[in-house]
Amino acid sequence: MILSLYCWLALYICTALIIIIGAPFEIFRIKFSNRSFYRKLGYYWGVWCLKSTFTKYKVSGLENIDFKKNYIVMGNHLSYFDIFLVFVALKDKVVFMAKKELFSLPFFGWVLKRMDFIPVNRENPREALKSLIAASKLLKEGDSILMFPEGTRSKDGKLQEFKQGGFILAKRSNLDILPFVIKGTDKVLRKDSKKINPFQKVEIKILPPISSQDKKTGELLVAVREAIESELNG
Repeated sequence: MILSLYCWLALYICTALIIIIGAPFEIFRIKFSNRSFYRKLGYYWGVWCLKSTFTKYKVSGLENIDFKKNYIVMGNHLSYFDIFLVFVALKDKVVFMAKKELFSLPFFGWVLKRMDFIPVNRENPREALKSLIAASKLLKEGDSILMFPEGTRSKDGKLQEFKQGGFILAKRSNLDILPFVIKGTDKVLRKDSKKINPFQKVEIKILPPISSQDKKTGELLVAVREAIESELNG
């Protein structure tokens, strides 16, 4: 319990440091390539939060990314720590779609807003549609959008049912889907638990992109799910 409390304190300190470092750029509205400075800090936030909880991380498959292109990025969802791991892998190249409840968290919610995260209200179809419209706008500006097609974290590590929204967005945007697989983050912080377990090993692997142009929405969903599931079970 003491170690868990230390880890929570470390996460809040790392987040507070990000807020302090980025504050001058926020105040004077300084942007880089049309991105807020907090987006630039995402990588460091991820690294600091992982290292401060003594979490060993591994990133692989970066050769599958063409950083001159933008994608719909999709992967399995195990833990809130997935966010830190994705930032380490993709840096400022991606904007998250995340459930609106995260934006109410002290410190963390404020940072998510400044990093251009898009809130998603899963209980309100009209609000969810607004989120997809906001994502579509960012895609046109050259950003990549990350969404977890399961819609929520898995309790047992197994893939849950995929929602179709992201695949519809990929079809309408004519963009490839960039799948990834995360392992181990549920050992750090499980769903429905507030206990952080330090000294764990986590991994993110970027898989080859999947074209959306030669598949129907349902076929695209199946192809992405099979790619992720195959890597999870491999």
